[in-house]
Amino acid sequence: MKLADDAAATHQHVADILNAVLHEILRGARRAGADLTHLKATLEQRQHELEQPLEQMVLRAAVSSLIGDTEEVRALTGDLIERMEHSAREIQTLRTRLRQAETDAYSDALTGLANRRGFEQAVQNLQDARGSLASCAVLFIDLDHFKSINDLHGHALGDRVLRRVGELIRESIKGRDIAARLGGEEFVVLLTDTTIAGAWVVGEQLRDATARCSVRRQDGLPIERVTMSIGVAMADVDEAVATLVERADAAMYRAKRNGRDRITCAETELPAAQSAHG
Repeated sequence: MKLADDAAATHQHVADILNAVLHEILRGARRAGADLTHLKATLEQRQHELEQPLEQMVLRAAVSSLIGDTEEVRALTGDLIERMEHSAREIQTLRTRLRQAETDAYSDALTGLANRRGFEQAVQNLQDARGSLASCAVLFIDLDHFKSINDLHGHALGDRVLRRVGELIRESIKGRDIAARLGGEEFVVLLTDTTIAGAWVVGEQLRDATARCSVRRQDGLPIERVTMSIGVAMADVDEAVATLVERADAAMYRAKRNGRDRITCAETELPAAQSAHG
């Protein structure tokens, strides 16, 4: 009976592990959304396939123990250990696939920044932790005349420009700041623990770094100067992030209308340092 009891305890331990992994997978699938629906179904089926042989082997070991067939019990115990080791490898593979799927769901493949979904999730997590977006500001960034870069030099070089801008944005943020590429040539940055003047300084440094960066064609010659228009908005008390981004977006379009290669604030009280560039 001891072998049967041990086998049953072992099966319960394996089942507990599998259930814990499944719950982790389901939480990840819910966070990532509809894109992972197929993965969720596949992993549920795989868990079922992993559990069934273990259940059958435990029952066979219990019966063999009752009738005194020690050789059968030893063989089944060895098979059970081998199956558990195989299951552990399967679990590790599933976890790796889940982590990669979540990365793909929340990241922009070209720049390595967050994508729109990743930005929204990160901001929501920040808001949940802090209670509000107080002392936060948004920079809404749009590259100037980006279509002409693609038309003149091709999309491969356009992608290099986007990657370089992504690097400059990543270098400009710190701590709990959140940066994302929303799509095309549009980027957004949420700065935490800042003022409108502080956000202005970050935006101006980024604008200047972009204008000075060098991206070269296949023949080695640099392309024309890359510039960006930036809109800045400071979060109001209890303001939703969507509204905050919309205000920064509107300010960015005013920068476009005023000549591009500049920063414009959504706020009525602008930093003394505000000026036009380009």
